[in-house]
Amino acid sequence: VGSRVLGGSLAALAARLVLILMPAHMTYGRQGIEAIYIVPFVLLWLYALAGFIDKDRPAQIAAASAALGAGVYSTTAAPLGMALLWLTMMSVLWLVGRRRFSRLVIAAASFGVMLAPLAIWFAFNRHTYADTYGTWVVQAAHLRDPLAAASAAIDALGSTASTYWSLIDPMYLFLPGADGRAPLHWFLAPLIVIGIYQCVRKPRAMAIIV
Repeated sequence: VGSRVLGGSLAALAARLVLILMPAHMTYGRQGIEAIYIVPFVLLWLYALAGFIDKDRPAQIAAASAALGAGVYSTTAAPLGMALLWLTMMSVLWLVGRRRFSRLVIAAASFGVMLAPLAIWFAFNRHTYADTYGTWVVQAAHLRDPLAAASAAIDALGSTASTYWSLIDPMYLFLPGADGRAPLHWFLAPLIVIGIYQCVRKPRAMAIIV
């Protein structure tokens, strides 16, 4: 994945070593908390998507979408996360000129097929929705009233943005706090700045996705 995204094996090796040595990886990789279960599906998605952008093969966009669909079952936060990544992917395909209708249909169908078991399950076990997806994805009342769901989503944007920012705030990422070590080593900060600059200066397809 690193080689496809970064465009070279040396850069991919450097990225692997940096990630392996990060305090966050060393800590959470040993604990086995559910947040890490989503990682293989995101890596499969990136790998297949990078291949599709390079060669425009239908099987690769199908694999990318299927990986996101399968990832929905990995953690409680995955349904919203995978849906967001799928929408991100479709937006990027449009921006980079991969707009063939057949390819977009394949991407939608592959994602939908992976969700079919979930739909079938809820069709026969409706009582389970309230204690599962009704708790952390879309509430049953919002399914009945999409306008109320949209209003609630808008109201939640501020708190949601604040929560996400707390996870990427440089003060949190690079400076140790009361809870212990920072998730990332401080020397990674300038590399991230350089990477963002390169993505802006040379907006390749994979840079846009990242």
